[in-house]
Amino acid sequence: HQTVGLALSNIANIKLSQGKFAEALMMQEKSVNIQRTLGVDNDLFSNALVNLGTSYTEQLMYTEALALYEEALGIVRRNHPERNMEEGNILELIGNTYGEQGMYDDALPMFKKARRIFSKVLGPNSPDVGRVMSNVSNVLKLQGKLGEAIEKYEEALAVQREALGNEHIDVALTLYNMALCKEKMDDKEGAVVLLREAQGIYRKKGVSHGAAVDVEFVLA
Repeated sequence: HQTVGLALSNIANIKLSQGKFAEALMMQEKSVNIQRTLGVDNDLFSNALVNLGTSYTEQLMYTEALALYEEALGIVRRNHPERNMEEGNILELIGNTYGEQGMYDDALPMFKKARRIFSKVLGPNSPDVGRVMSNVSNVLKLQGKLGEAIEKYEEALAVQREALGNEHIDVALTLYNMALCKEKMDDKEGAVVLLREAQGIYRKKGVSHGAAVDVEFVLA
């Protein structure tokens, strides 16, 4: 029964919150298998597929994760032909998974499709649009297309400033990534300006992990 599948999914979420990842993964797999056997084709099942796919991605099981994301995408498109946020979210996950494997040519169109959906559903200046535009910039940077990457970072930054304000940590992260790009282009002064702004945001927000640590190290 689908209720059993949903119950297992809820237990998996509890296990994840407890840091019991192996047990959570097992519960997620059981939940998906039960719902798939029953021929479930609704939003709850697509969410279960996405959750399991995310767990697989964290385990570097990219092929398995992509298969689940594609299955979830098919369900969402059948149930919501008008396009909705969840389709954009799944496309972004697929893009991220390709990107983590260095498959940048495959990642880029996923991010661009996600951006179009987010723009249509939420408006062109939403935080989700800014985030996925930043993802596009990161891919271009990794491809060595530094000039294009800078242009896209500037676009992403404008959207994020509008949507989130100048002192949001997402703005700081985009500033940091843009600074790395400028450094690769030998624009050291431009990079430092961006890093100092990012540093100011991180310090004001009390963030001392992730990119904030890198910013402090570079400016030390």
